[in-house]
Amino acid sequence: RNFEKCSHLGLRSVMKNLIYLLMTLTMFVSLAFPKNKPTLAILEFNVVNVDSGDVKILNDRFMSIAVERGAYQIITRGDMDAIMKEQKFQLSGCVTDECVVEVGQLLGAEYILRGTIGKIGKTYTIDMRIINIESSEITSTSNMDIRGEIDKLLTEGLAKIADSIFKIPTASLKVVTNPAHAMVSLQGESIGPAPQDFEELFADTSYLLTIDLEGYQSIDTLILLSKDQKKTLTL
Repeated sequence: RNFEKCSHLGLRSVMKNLIYLLMTLTMFVSLAFPKNKPTLAILEFNVVNVDSGDVKILNDRFMSIAVERGAYQIITRGDMDAIMKEQKFQLSGCVTDECVVEVGQLLGAEYILRGTIGKIGKTYTIDMRIINIESSEITSTSNMDIRGEIDKLLTEGLAKIADSIFKIPTASLKVVTNPAHAMVSLQGESIGPAPQDFEELFADTSYLLTIDLEGYQSIDTLILLSKDQKKTLTL
């Protein structure tokens, strides 16, 4: 639907509060009735021709992304270090899948992720695999090559490879407004004037979309996209 001229600003405030209340209730239900997630241990990346300081930053960022994606219950780095110290097990030199499975057994993890980050010429390469500890089978693999500075691996590459290896379903959304050039906000963050394209949004996740244009009543609406959906929304 198109914008409507401002007439009841109070109604807009009430509707916005109701939307926020609905999102809060949805989050409460998900916390009150959590899904059982398999446990995953993430080993530090093996390194080939890459500065160890840079790799530490990449390790920390990938751990944060893995927690954010929510596909697994991630064993914290602190817990892993404590268990390895207690078991007097050295991770250095543990590069085979057999050794990695042994580490997963010591950690009590159901799955373990190992990866390698390397550099050839001006191209950074990253390979990852997830192994089922019980069966020793590789359940998921992903790899990516990025040419240029390592910054791009940090700001873009890690998130993309996480979505790939964790098999996170995504969707896309295009927002068009009439009148054109209204300001678009997603999850309370101002994005810019319409039209706007949002790629790789999480599927089955509610997003709060806000449209503002001077002289018109603002629009707040919840968007829920299904896996691989490509939606164009005209407001």
